[in-house]
Amino acid sequence: MEVAAPDIKFTRLYDERGLPLSPEHDNRRPWLLSEIYFTRPRGYVSHRERGHLWNIARRHYFDVALQPISAVPQFIGGWSPAELTETDEYRWCGRRGVIGLQGVTGEAVLRLDFSIARELVPEQPKVRVLLNGKPIDTIAVSAESTVREWHVTPAPAGAPNTLELQIDKVYNSVARHTGEDPRDLGIRLHFLSFGPA
Repeated sequence: MEVAAPDIKFTRLYDERGLPLSPEHDNRRPWLLSEIYFTRPRGYVSHRERGHLWNIARRHYFDVALQPISAVPQFIGGWSPAELTETDEYRWCGRRGVIGLQGVTGEAVLRLDFSIARELVPEQPKVRVLLNGKPIDTIAVSAESTVREWHVTPAPAGAPNTLELQIDKVYNSVARHTGEDPRDLGIRLHFLSFGPA
């Protein structure tokens, strides 16, 4: 995008199931440009035959799709507004953040890329991940950044899903007399992916 269309604003997502963390930009529906590995491509698809090149090169960009993102996540509760850098976005939550996700038929894949305040790393907080009220995992966080992926069972009959993230410790720079940010900072979500397995 930076080379071929430098005037078009874009935000990086994690993969072909990636979801934006901010509302629609300029009241326009977001589109996803992604290499396709695991899902069925939709929209405008570029396909290269898997001939001799497939066996001598890195197996990338043989299937690429430009497709509309049909359902953006709803940040229901506990989340600060999205913060943007040039091509990345992230959101903070405190002790608990709830996200509404689209319905998926059959098994789904959930992938999270998140971090915590570096000041919390020595305290090794625990992050709980729940989908539709059912625990998926509890992670003892011992590094600033964490990436996890799970195969999950979504709500039945393609009904909407509710993702909940919880953390047992937060960092407040005002309370600790180290800064001026009054928020309780728990989880900083960088990338969210959710879709069919």
